[in-house]
Amino acid sequence: MFSVTVRDHMMIAHSLRGDVFGPAQQLHGATYVVDATFRRDTLDADGIVIDIGIATEALRDVLGELNYRNLDDAPEFADTNSSTEVLAKLVADRLAERVTHVELDALFWLPDWQEPDEAEFRTKVGAAVDAPDGWIVDGNYSRLMPDILARADTVVWLDLPMRTCLWRVTSRAVARARDHELLWGTNRERWSQVIGRHSLAWWVITTHGRRRRETEARLADPAFGHLRVRRFRSTAAAEAWLDSA
Repeated sequence: MFSVTVRDHMMIAHSLRGDVFGPAQQLHGATYVVDATFRRDTLDADGIVIDIGIATEALRDVLGELNYRNLDDAPEFADTNSSTEVLAKLVADRLAERVTHVELDALFWLPDWQEPDEAEFRTKVGAAVDAPDGWIVDGNYSRLMPDILARADTVVWLDLPMRTCLWRVTSRAVARARDHELLWGTNRERWSQVIGRHSLAWWVITTHGRRRRETEARLADPAFGHLRVRRFRSTAAAEAWLDSA
């Protein structure tokens, strides 16, 4: 395990509710020195955990949102004390949010379920995974996987049973169609996409086994030997890993 720690500080005003805090129940000022540690199991292709300049800037930006503020007036603390522990979690969560989430469906689908030009789609995905603060790609576009995996350092594979996948895609599609949920700002689920040969359920039935074999073969390719692979065959196993992360 490798790690890099950067340090900054912030000055805030707040009061803490509850007799356990004694005099701190009154409005007072506080200065916090904040250490943020970034960890990786292995170093990246450049031999680093993260560019220390990027890490320093990210921490500075997150603390800047709180610096010189009266946290009693901040909506994020309306229902909780701005204790040291709560502030530490808030800072950590906001740092984590700066990792770019790349949802492939959102980059792919155009209004009225039209498909984009392939070159344009690939350009969008390539730009998204060039994010300097890191990224997480969410989606199953097998034709893009070689390029994405070459830039990735970790794969989280939810290799769930077909029955679980069927239940999830069907219940999700029904809810979206029933509620007229807006998808990616432009589209809505159609009932024809819930049942029948154009549904996600049909896609799961006809591709589940094949895609598992293809994924196994791809991840066994020496070209992707740099990847850390986390393969989960049950929801419970995946949730246990998340809880331990």
